Amino acid sequence: MRRLTEANDRRIAVKCHRIIAATAILPDCGAKYSKVMGIDKGPTVVVVEYDPEWPRRFDDLRARIWPALAGVADRIEHVGSTSVPGLKAKPIIDMTIVVRQRADVPPVIERLATLGYHHLGNLDIEDLEAFARPAGLPRHRLYVCPDGTIGIVNQLAVRDYLRAHPDAAL
Repeated sequence: MRRLTEANDRRIAVKCHRIIAATAILPDCGAKYSKVMGIDKGPTVVVVEYDPEWPRRFDDLRARIWPALAGVADRIEHVGSTSVPGLKAKPIIDMTIVVRQRADVPPVIERLATLGYHHLGNLDIEDLEAFARPAGLPRHRLYVCPDGTIGIVNQLAVRDYLRAHPDAAL
């Protein structure tokens, strides 16, 4: 994978970000898509100004999840629009649990179930497992990806590019 450093690559990264923001990295998958997207009352999407509380909300959610995953997962990444300082976004925290290998995904699914997360499957995206959040928690989307797979590589590439190039974050 080539690094995003040239002017043309910048345009591609911005287009990718727009696509990701519009689709939340998920294709149209009917009811499962609506559930994971947090669309509870219709297709209205509300984009708000950047909220400096988003990183804290991510930290709080990660602190709740991590103890159940220690020893199986490698890390939890804050991804999506809310992970880019200054970027307008839907006020929904996107989080990806990164595991070392595909064999680590089933134990993570089992452990997340003990916390009330409902496994939605891969929603037709290889190596990206999606989860519905338990009731009572702040709005967020949770995914599990094996390290080095397209699901996490793309999320981190777009996030890191936009963090390093704030002028590209629209």
